[in-house]
Amino acid sequence: MIRKIINTLLFTLFYFSGFSVLLPSDSSGIKENIFPYAIKRNLDYSTAGFCMATNAVARFVLEPQKPTLSVADISNLKTSDIYFGIDVSATNQKSIAALDWSNAIGIGLPLVPAIAIPMLAKRRNMWTLYTMYVEAFAVNLGINEIVKDAVNRPRPLLYNPNYSLAFKMENGNDNLKSFYSEHTSNAFMAAVFLSKVYADLGGKHKKLITALTLTTAASVGYLRYASGKHFPTDLITGAIIGSGIGYLIPVLHKQSEKNKNISMLPVFYNSMATGIYFCYRF
Repeated sequence: MIRKIINTLLFTLFYFSGFSVLLPSDSSGIKENIFPYAIKRNLDYSTAGFCMATNAVARFVLEPQKPTLSVADISNLKTSDIYFGIDVSATNQKSIAALDWSNAIGIGLPLVPAIAIPMLAKRRNMWTLYTMYVEAFAVNLGINEIVKDAVNRPRPLLYNPNYSLAFKMENGNDNLKSFYSEHTSNAFMAAVFLSKVYADLGGKHKKLITALTLTTAASVGYLRYASGKHFPTDLITGAIIGSGIGYLIPVLHKQSEKNKNISMLPVFYNSMATGIYFCYRF
C-alpha cells in the first residue's frame, strides 16, 4: 500500500510538472471572457441522483451477492471457455512491475485535471469546471461498479499458472471484476475531459495536450493487460465508455449559442456609468 501511494505521488508530481509547462500560469491564452460552460441545475441534480443510485445498487444489492472463487473454481478455469480469441493472450501475461505502475498511473492521471483546473479558469468559473469533473468521475465510477458486479468476469491472471495460487486467492471477490477496466476507463475519462475543456477554452496546444493525455491513458490499458489484470476487450470497453463520458459531460454543460452570442457590458466615462454596450455576434 505504501509503495502504491509513493508511486502514485511520484507519477502525479512528475507528470504534472511537465504538463504544466503547456498550461497558462495565469489563464492567459484562455478565452475566459467567453467561458463556454455553465452550471445547469436540472442536469446536475439528475446526474447526482443517477450517481447515488448506481453506487447504492452496486454496493448494497450486487456486491453482497458477488461470489468468491474457491480453489476448485480457479483450477477449473480453461482458456477454451474464453469467448473472444483476442482475449486469450492476456492469460499468459505476468508482471508485478506493470501491476504496480498501472495502479500508480491509473490513479494519478485522473488527479491531473483536478490539479490543472485552477490554471485553466479564473475563480468565478473554476467551480463550474470542478462540478463538471466530479460529475464525470462519479458517473464513470457508478457505471463501472454496476457492470463489474453484474458481469462477474474472472480476471485473466486466474488462468495463468505462473501466478501462485496464494496470490490469486488473496484478491477475494475482486477476482471477478475483470469486465470492464476501471483504471483504463478513469484514465480515458480524465484524458478526454481535460483535452475537450482545454480545446473549448481556446488553449494553444490542444493537439499536443490531446496526444499526451491519450497516450498516457493508453499506457494504463497496456499495463493492465501486461499485469494479467484485464483482457483486451475489458480495456477497449473501458476506453470507449470513459472517453464517451469525458466528452459528453463538457458538451452537456455548454452554454446555449443564444446566450454566447449576446454580450452586454457597462460603458464608463470619467468613472461614471454612461451607458450599456450591447453586442450580438452572428
